[in-house]
Amino acid sequence: FWLACDNEAWVYINGSLVLQRSAGGSAGVQAFQASSPVSMQAGQWVSIRVELKEHTPGNSPSHVYVQWESASTTRGDIPSDNLRPF
Repeated sequence: FWLACDNEAWVYINGSLVLQRSAGGSAGVQAFQASSPVSMQAGQWVSIRVELKEHTPGNSPSHVYVQWESASTTRGDIPSDNLRPF
């Protein structure tokens, strides 16, 4: 998994924290940080939870980007057909 954010964000897979990123100031907010590999099985749903913390609400737009990749999938956004509400 990959994460870019403004200001802090966390990614949990099946309840386990796999990635935390803190980006202060405008210089680093578009840079992505990678998690360690996460073991998943094709065809099995996993719980993905993303949390975002904005340090100065209202001063600028906040954002969080989460991407994924695997041995058979190039890095990119998670397709919406691979997501379903919890």
